[in-house]
Amino acid sequence: MPGREIRLVVTDLDNTLYDWLGFYVPSYLAMAEEIHRISGVDLLEIKRSFRKVHQAHGTTEYAFAIQELDALREVDAGLSVEERLRKYDSAIHAFRSMRKKTLRLYPGVRETLERLREVGIAVVAHSDSMMSYVSRRLRQLDVDALLAAICAPRDHGLPPALDPRLVRRASPEAVESRTTLLEFAAGLRKPDPATLEPVFQMLQIPRDRALYVGDSLSRDILLARRSGLTDVWARYGRHPRNGLYEELLEVTYWTEAEVAEEERLRMHIEGLSPSHTIDSFAELVGICGLPS
Repeated sequence: MPGREIRLVVTDLDNTLYDWLGFYVPSYLAMAEEIHRISGVDLLEIKRSFRKVHQAHGTTEYAFAIQELDALREVDAGLSVEERLRKYDSAIHAFRSMRKKTLRLYPGVRETLERLREVGIAVVAHSDSMMSYVSRRLRQLDVDALLAAICAPRDHGLPPALDPRLVRRASPEAVESRTTLLEFAAGLRKPDPATLEPVFQMLQIPRDRALYVGDSLSRDILLARRSGLTDVWARYGRHPRNGLYEELLEVTYWTEAEVAEEERLRMHIEGLSPSHTIDSFAELVGICGLPS
């Protein structure tokens, strides 16, 4: 247990609050396979095209990728944006249907967030995924209102030529976050301590009263060490992936150099011993000094 009373928990999201690979990769594959069925374009070519779009926009979750896939340029020549969206509507539905089935909080997450809120410990969700995807996902999971804030990079926004009415499928009241949103520059990524500056500017809590919990040694734990926070490694987020990570690498926005750098960082700190290791999010209750 940390030596001083904990007043703030900053938590990573993907593979810490929920299994991101476990929902995103099956959802993406369902969409890509439906695009293949509709268009007749080779699935591998579609995947390569997705990666180009993701790299261009700096996110693997770019919501408007179908309109920009060069793999569809020939088969969809002459189609307007609206016509292309209509043509591939079932592919978008396939993604959302699979996401609905697979996006789930890890056991104990909701109860722990409620407990921390009850005793006055602020919880901030922190990610280097873009704000719109992060905040909407937390709203979908119905935990955004339990958070003091969500801290994530600035969004890419809608493509200039795209009419918002063509892509809006839910009312703003159903998807907009119910807590404070803290943005940082889109080019910043963990483990850069600058990604946490908005949190401490807002809350004014001493860093020795804060925990950072996350599943990645090379990003989350290193970020905590560089930022002066007590680090907590969510070991449960590192479970076997059954090929999901390899599927992700086929479409990730990471360049080859970034993938190599991530591996270099991971190997560099493989021997790093986290201050705390948990096998369930619920174990944070004890680390914060609360009775279980």
